[in-house]
Amino acid sequence: MPTNPLDPNHPRTNANRPPTAGLDAIAADPAAATTLPAESVTALLTQLTIVQSALLARLLSIPTTPATPDDDRLLTVAEAAAKLGVSVDWLYRNSRKLPFVVRPTGSRGALRFSSRGIERYIHRRTGSSPGGSS
Repeated sequence: MPTNPLDPNHPRTNANRPPTAGLDAIAADPAAATTLPAESVTALLTQLTIVQSALLARLLSIPTTPATPDDDRLLTVAEAAAKLGVSVDWLYRNSRKLPFVVRPTGSRGALRFSSRGIERYIHRRTGSSPGGSS
């Protein structure tokens, strides 16, 4: 016997009517919602809002995994040039046009290069998979 008065099958809510589909039944067969009386729809929507809020609160309480330093490494000009197969001078000349250039704050003129960004750049230009062979 349902104990929640918002349940459409609760005896007080549905004293003289046959039981209607609950959230589980409608989730399993959405077409069942087309035959529900208006009061049942209102009660089910209220239940759904409560469940949705509880699930969202749970989802927001799950700690996210912080990015590890291994996720992306900032390369020096020499390392980036070697990885790309270009000269250091070429990197400096083209740094404003390249999508993987990082300009650290507080270091005047110093450039760093995202290792992951370089892999994506190579992938786009060659069609090979990032970090591996095609």
